[in-house]
Amino acid sequence: VLRIATVVLLVVGVVVGVYSAGFSYYSSHYYPGTTVAGINASDMTEDELTRVFNASVLTYEPEVSHDAMRLSFAAADIDLAADARATAHRLLSEQNATEWLVGLLGMKARHDRGITFNTQKLYALVQDAVKAFNEKAKAPTSAALAYNKHSKAFSLTPEKDGTMLDPTATYKAVRDAVALLQTDVALADEVLQRPEVTESSEQAQAALKRASTVLDLRIPLVRSGEELVSVDASTFGKWLGTEGLSVTFDQ
Repeated sequence: VLRIATVVLLVVGVVVGVYSAGFSYYSSHYYPGTTVAGINASDMTEDELTRVFNASVLTYEPEVSHDAMRLSFAAADIDLAADARATAHRLLSEQNATEWLVGLLGMKARHDRGITFNTQKLYALVQDAVKAFNEKAKAPTSAALAYNKHSKAFSLTPEKDGTMLDPTATYKAVRDAVALLQTDVALADEVLQRPEVTESSEQAQAALKRASTVLDLRIPLVRSGEELVSVDASTFGKWLGTEGLSVTFDQ
């Protein structure tokens, strides 16, 4: 019994010692999974985070790119600012060191923006860059009706992506990158302008269905109330054409 009690006391002592060490460490260090404006603050002290945070803000100068579009600017251009010391202190004071084991397991991950910037100035910079790039870029084309006079049938020409950038999508992507202080911002194709009408859209499919009914028309030619002859697609088909999602008759 004495031996068991001794073992239990030793185990308890080890547990208390480990817990106390963890409590002491995470009273001054951030939990794993703590990030501030994209900076991984895991296991940093308040002073370390303050120093790294300040340096990141002061030297921030991102390079934004997509295809041949390039945009770079400095922190001052968008009034980028941060109270690094206050943010670092607040995060540490909000951290409950008694729950350090949970935090160590990554269950207390926290993300803090920690910075401010002038969104209107950033928007203007992005819009100017997009406008200049789009002047020489290729616009997307929507799905459209096509008519084959040999087979006498309508079909849909699929939409095609271009290279023009969508101003709103581009701004949002750059804004999100700035919020994380990313410096190498390679924009994905999600910022491209999209065709207004796709081949699989209800609008395109409905237009194809309507166009196809034209081929079933039988147009009577009447004089003095008497039908002289009727004209069907075998005759008027050679006059059919298309414009976008509409059927036209060539003159």
